[in-house]
Amino acid sequence: MKKIFLIILLSPLLFVFAQEQNPPSIKWKQIKSEHFHIIYPKEATEEAQDIINKLEHLYVPCSDILGSKPKPISLVLFNQSATTNAYARLAPRMMGWYLTPYNNTNLSITDWTTTLAIHEQKHVTQYSKLNSNFTKLASIIFGQYGQVVLSNISTPTWFFEGEAVYAETIFTNSGRGRTSNFSLPIRTILLSDKKIKYNKALMRSYKTYYPNHYYLGYYMVTHVTRNYGDNAWSDILNRTTKFSYSPFSFSRSLKKRTGAKVKKTYKNAMHELDSLYREQIKGLEFTDVQIINTKKKRSWTNYTDAEFIDNNNIYIIKNGFDLNSTIFLIDEMGYETKIKEIDASVISYANNKIVWEQTNYDIRWGERSFKEIMVFNTETKKTKQISKKGKYFSTCISPEGSKIVAVEYNTLSECALVILNSETGEVIEKQSSPNGDFIRSPIYSQDGSKIVFSHNSANGEGISYYDVETKKYVEIIANGWERISKPVFYGNYIIYNSDYSGIGNIYAIDIESKERYQVVSRKFGAYNAKISPENKHLLFEDYNLNGYDIAKMPINKEEWIEIKNVKVFKEDYFLTEKNKSEIKSIVEPEQIEHQKYEESNYNLFKSAINIHSWTIAPADPTIDDVQATIYSNNKLNTLIFSGGLNASTRDKAYYGFLNASYQKYFPVFDISAMYGNRTLANRNNGEITSVNTWFETNIIAGVNLPLNLSKGIYNSQLSIGTEGNYKIIEGKKDNFGNSLPENGSFAAGNYYASYYRTKRGSWRDISPRFGQSLYLSYRNIPLSDNFEGYRFHVSGKLYFPGLLKHHNLMIDGAYEQQLIGSTASKYIYYFSSGVTLPRGYAGELLDDIIQLSVNYQLPLFYPDFGIGSLIYFKRVRYNSFYDFAIGSYQGNEQRFESLGSEFTVDFNVLRLPIGFNAGLRFSYVPSLGQLIYEPMIMGMSIPL
Repeated sequence: MKKIFLIILLSPLLFVFAQEQNPPSIKWKQIKSEHFHIIYPKEATEEAQDIINKLEHLYVPCSDILGSKPKPISLVLFNQSATTNAYARLAPRMMGWYLTPYNNTNLSITDWTTTLAIHEQKHVTQYSKLNSNFTKLASIIFGQYGQVVLSNISTPTWFFEGEAVYAETIFTNSGRGRTSNFSLPIRTILLSDKKIKYNKALMRSYKTYYPNHYYLGYYMVTHVTRNYGDNAWSDILNRTTKFSYSPFSFSRSLKKRTGAKVKKTYKNAMHELDSLYREQIKGLEFTDVQIINTKKKRSWTNYTDAEFIDNNNIYIIKNGFDLNSTIFLIDEMGYETKIKEIDASVISYANNKIVWEQTNYDIRWGERSFKEIMVFNTETKKTKQISKKGKYFSTCISPEGSKIVAVEYNTLSECALVILNSETGEVIEKQSSPNGDFIRSPIYSQDGSKIVFSHNSANGEGISYYDVETKKYVEIIANGWERISKPVFYGNYIIYNSDYSGIGNIYAIDIESKERYQVVSRKFGAYNAKISPENKHLLFEDYNLNGYDIAKMPINKEEWIEIKNVKVFKEDYFLTEKNKSEIKSIVEPEQIEHQKYEESNYNLFKSAINIHSWTIAPADPTIDDVQATIYSNNKLNTLIFSGGLNASTRDKAYYGFLNASYQKYFPVFDISAMYGNRTLANRNNGEITSVNTWFETNIIAGVNLPLNLSKGIYNSQLSIGTEGNYKIIEGKKDNFGNSLPENGSFAAGNYYASYYRTKRGSWRDISPRFGQSLYLSYRNIPLSDNFEGYRFHVSGKLYFPGLLKHHNLMIDGAYEQQLIGSTASKYIYYFSSGVTLPRGYAGELLDDIIQLSVNYQLPLFYPDFGIGSLIYFKRVRYNSFYDFAIGSYQGNEQRFESLGSEFTVDFNVLRLPIGFNAGLRFSYVPSLGQLIYEPMIMGMSIPL
């Protein structure tokens, strides 16, 4: 039980995530202000100057809400990646922003770097606020790891993201809290009279859809602010940090301020929202539609991005709990045919070609990735990549299928509309975006003469089209703060998504007169219109409790509602009578003072050491070793360092160690050193028969090539490396004090290669549906007067789909051989084995072994059951296995065999966001005629 509690206690360290490297050719520059230090590629100088001014402009507003002023922090800008993301983190404390903007308007129509300046700076302020009282003590004792652990134990993840989204909403004209698309999932749940309890909303479910912690958090944070004042959260966090060692501290602090714990607060917030949403739809008339996808949904499933093949058949993207993005054909009878699984959520079709963009990764540099244009021929069933090392978004094929239009975004943060040959990928034409805006969702007119798109800037979102013949842009809707997206041509009209009424629906604008109309009015939301080839029907995505459906309706302009007659009721949950006059955008371009900051080169060597944390913790799951460690990561993650002292409580031994990894260049260079006394107790049936003690020195140096081969729906890695280990053994004695012949020194080599390739799994999958892995290793002692030995090891795994969805068959095997026999003058050194014996057996010393294991696993059911705030059960799994091995030691052959079952449960404890898996294993060992049962947690057996 002690071990289980320690595993649970240390699990929040999983929140500290790995950072990748950038190409070494980048010339890094830096600028500093009072509160920020920005590190950026030379070509991003202009953007860095703009960002640092935004950050300083927002420093006080972001700090004032929680009443905490963070100390200066570093920000690294990444311009080599097609990733749209950002983070503010601890261990090490820093921010990282990816400069490629978000490719659709689901996030916000505020420009990308302004959104990040608010959202990520709020996280910095939150960490600063939480680093007080008991959490501050933990950060003094353990560094930033201490703060990470206690902050995540005491404060729910929804608060961090919810408070940041709230700040986006009140500081801009277009934060997520103002958009109907953001409110859509929870609004639909409430208006469908679906009751979802707090535990399920927090931990989520494999059975029932609930949006992530950004959504939950925004409405929880806003509810408290609306009803208990702007300084409520500052007071709640002050109390929380006093008892941050407790996962119940936040809920109790919330009750002190509001009179309600977290579960009751959630219920109150949902009740308040339900009233607003029902008022919003009162008196509305909804459009009648025909749902095209008639196949019964067994779980939450989305049918999206319909593309007409002809007037009666369509291609769609289907995804959900049971599958990832997959192209299906739906015929006029509603029958579905699977076409292809892809790494995209948007497709375009014309003349037997389906196009989309796929994410590909640099083979070595994790901070560089690409968006490539893929073309699938529906007749030949072949897929071709027509671009190379590009950053293309929102691809759309021309009506005759010969050209593709896409949005290109380069490392200079320049956006362009690009037209390419659909066969060769050759760039036919490139036009810089209008006014430097970021272009979204270009689509051809039905005759191919025009390309309509939405575009975004610091002044909001607008709609324009590009005339292919005149090479000119024509503005249709000027940039503003109405959320509009996904425009398409319909004759002399442009049809598009809009939040105008407060509910996301489909609208139209007359290109000449600029008169506007509501075309579709659906209860929850309607998006992304497509026009049928004969111009008589409209397809769109219609949202409901079970996900998006494809809806169809006849186009009848007589039924369109003039914009002046549309009922407008924007829920604007963030507004109250008290604050509606005070909340306004503070990030208009003219409000931000632009100061020119001095620029200088960033010296990697001066900032090579960045010690951020120090810990004292169990060294491994046996909890018999205690290890004190210090950690250092530089800001660009090219030098990783750790060192410390390990003490064995069982064997009364200790050693010091030092590890360093230099990762700036194509190969990774690693070095480690260890010195200390070692003790080995030899046991027979649990009884100690002898004890050996000695002093040992190890110096290990290695080089490896970690290669990322991932593309599209497959994750793939190849690593090739070698390392040398110089070992000195001194003073080795038996339990009678006699010197042993193993004293001396030797140099050992290790040469290895590993490879894996797995297909991306769905939300409900337990293991990869399809995959392979292989590991090869050869260790030897090439030069030594006293020692000889080698170990050859090969192992691999194969993953296959099972009989039903989410069932998996896994086969793994291994072969290992160590040196057999020796010369009279040399001692055999046995390397630690990499082969696990069949379940039910303890470890054995073997010099030759073949192992095979077969597993078949499946989910049994999804209980969604909790016991208060103590534990929440999400999934029950079953695994049946058969293990077999034949091994020998000095010619004596042994056979190992077991079969059995494992029943485990996926669960959360104490409402922490870390998922656990635990249960029982029943192993039958035929040779012994015994049935052995073992408790398990996180895949490890726990000795009783």
